[in-house]
Amino acid sequence: MQKIIRGINIIVDLVVLCVILVLASFGIYNIWDNYQIYQQASSNRFEVYQPAAYDADSTKSIDERFLALQKKNPDIIGWIHVFDTHINYPMLQGKTNQTYINLDPLRKFSLSGSIFLDSYTSKDFSEFSNVIYVHHMDQEKMFGDLDLYAKESYAKAHDKGNLYYEGAFHGFDVVSFVETNAYDSVIYSHYRADSPNKQKLIDYIHEKGQYQLREISTNDKLALFSTCADGTDNRYIVVVKINDKAYPEPKRKVYQQETARSQKRAIWMSVLLIFLVGIVVLLAYYLYRKKKKSKKKAIDEKVQ
Repeated sequence: MQKIIRGINIIVDLVVLCVILVLASFGIYNIWDNYQIYQQASSNRFEVYQPAAYDADSTKSIDERFLALQKKNPDIIGWIHVFDTHINYPMLQGKTNQTYINLDPLRKFSLSGSIFLDSYTSKDFSEFSNVIYVHHMDQEKMFGDLDLYAKESYAKAHDKGNLYYEGAFHGFDVVSFVETNAYDSVIYSHYRADSPNKQKLIDYIHEKGQYQLREISTNDKLALFSTCADGTDNRYIVVVKINDKAYPEPKRKVYQQETARSQKRAIWMSVLLIFLVGIVVLLAYYLYRKKKKSKKKAIDEKVQ
């Protein structure tokens, strides 16, 4: 009877150990996978390819680094940089608006996707309204900064940036912030340069916008940065006015901070992994010692 009980105890111990090992392995994998997702979405990843003008007075660029990136994927049409935020990425345009939902700029699978211009819009931004999409992610990845524009004070402090397309830089100024949904027929309609409905969009932005930093007219050219909000169908929209003159690029303070945060996250993740592995090893050793003592006790009982 005691043999049966000891056998059952050993089986239970092994089952418990296996369950703990599986759970620990699953937890470690989730931590690693989550880390990889955010690393793939980091603006630092493609920073080396960012085009740059040769002098402060020039909006032109024939930057060989950016051209090298375009050769890897011809769908890369430009660059988007919102100053003093983490939004500093290549900009793409796919055959449809689903193409780059889960593909990175090198066409590799990535849950973070890529920043892309609406597939029905001209890549030279010649239309009145030009919608640019990407996922809203935690840790301020991709368009993870856009919800911060709900506060007018933040918008005023982060109201400029550059778009690069057709081999030239174009500055932009933040106009307003709109919360809407994915089925908004006014925001997501296509407004050509000669569209008779341009004033309708302007009036809508005035009505729905949470503030108005600048005036816009039918003679302007707009870009609408669109990302998902809380809830499946909710959307955040940052409206900007595109200029022909580029703004001077700020110092790379944001990216240095991003690198420091990434290093800290990597260190903490390593510490956590070591801690989990240590717990599993100690538990395995404990069960091994327990089993060994059980066997020794059984032998002693036989001898007696």
